[in-house]
Amino acid sequence: MCHNIMRPPNPHARRFAWVAFITATLYFVAMFSILAGDTGWWIGVIFGAATLSGIYLMVTMYHFFKAG
Repeated sequence: MCHNIMRPPNPHARRFAWVAFITATLYFVAMFSILAGDTGWWIGVIFGAATLSGIYLMVTMYHFFKAG
């Protein structure tokens, strides 16, 4: 008997990709702003948002890899 061995698509894949993209973008903006010599409270806000996004990314990664 021949069975379909193809798995259904992972429902968390799109959210995982978007959160990873947003997290990386926030960190790059903050990093290059510091390298450019900008100093200000908004860099702290960006790093804070990137940190929260990174924590959410870890939760999303857990669901993504748990779903297979």
